[in-house]
Amino acid sequence: HKHLEVLVVDRRDATNKARAISNHCDLMIKLREKLPGANVREYVGSKLGFEDQVRAFMRADLLIAPHGAAIGLCGFMRPGGAVLEVAYPLRKWPAVFMPVALGARLSYYLSFGQKGKHSGPIQADTDEVSDLAVKAAKQMGRWGIRPDPYEKPGKAPGLKSGCKAKSSPKADG
Repeated sequence: HKHLEVLVVDRRDATNKARAISNHCDLMIKLREKLPGANVREYVGSKLGFEDQVRAFMRADLLIAPHGAAIGLCGFMRPGGAVLEVAYPLRKWPAVFMPVALGARLSYYLSFGQKGKHSGPIQADTDEVSDLAVKAAKQMGRWGIRPDPYEKPGKAPGLKSGCKAKSSPKADG
């Protein structure tokens, strides 16, 4: 595929919403606005078996995820992609996933949330995250490329959006 495949981790299923992005739907809408032609899809790990999880990451060019173990699956992404980690505010950030991303030959971006903590939700800076996503897409040479209507869909699982927004297209795979 030539268009941008974006996988956005949704931790809505985490205990106590630990590191779930509290403004996740706002972020999804902003990403779809700022990344024309991109396929922006949600990923909820508990909804997929391991094989489908791997397929979802293999198809992704850009992973956007709050700090958590799902970022470790970026090792299944194709080299040349990017990881954008959304962190909770902390003076000294333990960038444990940066070497994982760089070791997989992926670019790494970090955005600190406006508020949040390890054991609770994170409020993402949706402007900063979407701007970094555009920067990553441009660096990959995939910004603004529309999907080929004749391209056969890959074997990535059909990931459905939990966000119900009239102004936003569905994130079905």
